[in-house]
Amino acid sequence: MKLTTDNIIQLNTKKFDYSQTTKCNEIKKILHDIKSPLQTLKIISKGHFDNDPRKEELTKRCLKRIIALAQTSKDDNEVQICLPNLLKSIKDQKKIEHSRLIRSEIKIIRPWLKINTSKEALENILSNLINNAVQATENSDELVIKATQCNKFTKISITDFGEGISPDQLAKIGKLNTTFSSEGSGLGLNNAIREIYNLGGEIHCRSIPKFGTQISLILPY
Repeated sequence: MKLTTDNIIQLNTKKFDYSQTTKCNEIKKILHDIKSPLQTLKIISKGHFDNDPRKEELTKRCLKRIIALAQTSKDDNEVQICLPNLLKSIKDQKKIEHSRLIRSEIKIIRPWLKINTSKEALENILSNLINNAVQATENSDELVIKATQCNKFTKISITDFGEGISPDQLAKIGKLNTTFSSEGSGLGLNNAIREIYNLGGEIHCRSIPKFGTQISLILPY
């Protein structure tokens, strides 16, 4: 069975109240997002990748993500991000962090994505969504990241082949403190929905129970 448009639902940020973004919530977000780059650095520091040519670059990327999270002021100026390079970097980081095969398919006309946020912020969003996919796939080691462009929009999708999400659960997905994993908190997806919405984009989810789930970011370029 395929994940078709019949199974799609837009994760509408308006159905949840994001107006009460407190300092406490911001701290929780930082503590949540910093775990992945720290875990990758921890694995690298044990010497498992001393002979890997990617070691230096991956270490730099993780440190930049941590530094960006520690900054109190946010840069909302438009920046250009090389999407193929970003996806390769996050894929390599996640391969170290989770020891999973992550396959990527990139079919884009414009490799440079113009966006009003930092590269590290988008990197953290993708990191959180991939972490969710990993937690959902105990019996499958494969994830797929796909990037396409159409009608002035860039679509980045993350597909897992895990247990999927039931229609009842799908209606609740993205709400803070709502999670369907024993390891999750719902915070990563909640933040992703809010941040993508603020960028003028959307997040879509399609899922079939027992077959898998696909989360897609739709961003203007």
